[in-house]
Amino acid sequence: MKRAPSLPIAIMALAASAALAGCTSTVPAESAGAAGGGSSSAAATASTNLSAEITITDPWVKATDGTMTGAFGVIANNTDQDIHVVAVSTSVTGRAEIHETVGQDGTMVMQEMQGGFVILAGDEFVLQPGGNHLMLMDLPRAIEAGEEVDLTLEFEDGGTFSWIAPARTYSGGQEEYRSGTESGMPSESTSPTQG
Repeated sequence: MKRAPSLPIAIMALAASAALAGCTSTVPAESAGAAGGGSSSAAATASTNLSAEITITDPWVKATDGTMTGAFGVIANNTDQDIHVVAVSTSVTGRAEIHETVGQDGTMVMQEMQGGFVILAGDEFVLQPGGNHLMLMDLPRAIEAGEEVDLTLEFEDGGTFSWIAPARTYSGGQEEYRSGTESGMPSESTSPTQG
């Protein structure tokens, strides 16, 4: 005849299983649509010990019939932890990069931001034409005004943040590529008011 475990052993086993459950973490990527050209926000959870609430205000993508375009908005980190963004992806193309605009030989040049960027705790990170932005490259088709484009940021800790951005007509951002950079990839050149 088997004996039931003594009460102290059962309590210890229950406590151990609760502690193990508390160590696991899931990383859901929530998204919110951004219909129209107005301000909107979206939130997601990062795989940190605390829930990380990230929001984006006024997300948008430049409509284009070319092979590249930019994505913009203001990303807020509403947590008490810095969040390191290391990559971006989208279903509209297999090549998306985080770009920055820097001065080079008297010209503003856009280039891939090596290592991504950090959104400080309780702070915002602005993605705008002529500044930091997300670059969608090698587009297989045009992106029409009013179309919705999905975007996902990837964090250093494995978390993600996804949202939908509407495409808008924008007259700035007439990027021109210059060849012959050290990496072998062309670089974009633009004026400070374009993106």
